[in-house]
Amino acid sequence: MDEGKIKEWINTFRHVDVVVQLFSTVAIDATFFNKPIVNFNFDPGEKKLQDKIIKELNEEWVHFKPIYDSGAMFNAQTQDEIVEGVKWCLQNPNQQQKEREWIKHFVTQYPDGECGKRMANTIIDFIK
Repeated sequence: MDEGKIKEWINTFRHVDVVVQLFSTVAIDATFFNKPIVNFNFDPGEKKLQDKIIKELNEEWVHFKPIYDSGAMFNAQTQDEIVEGVKWCLQNPNQQQKEREWIKHFVTQYPDGECGKRMANTIIDFIK
């Protein structure tokens, strides 16, 4: 992504009211702007062909399960719950703030913008 695309991506999260997503790292991006998250836990397709794998990705796969279980997202099980979740998030935008903050720290450990410096210092220390 070039600089313009990165700015567009960041501004998208800065200006949305709710992030609606399907087991994606955009849930993590949303936490950096303290935005409510509605997560699909079902296949929205007519035939529901991917329903089982979507539930497994959310509920069992080690890389997303902690985020799914964190309480930071409205985990919708149906199309109607997506609508309900968006409405709820719009009415209660700060309700899951503590849980979103937990995701941010769980995934990044140090969300302070200094990770590059820490990495460089670690490499320099290792070389010495």
